[in-house]
Amino acid sequence: MKIGSSDSLLALVNNYAKALRYVLFWLKENVPNPEEEGVLGKVHEELYDKIRSEHKPYFKNR
Repeated sequence: MKIGSSDSLLALVNNYAKALRYVLFWLKENVPNPEEEGVLGKVHEELYDKIRSEHKPYFKNR
């Protein structure tokens, strides 16, 4: 499957990267043990699900 880079797709990727950086900073500042096994995975999964629900056209084949 080929995916062409469009402005909206690039914006989606950019927003995802910004959100991930924000979450990592928040974890570092607010979670007692951010390196506990599974914490980052749970955050990534929830963030992915949230973005996926907001941008369904890009994820229709998954």
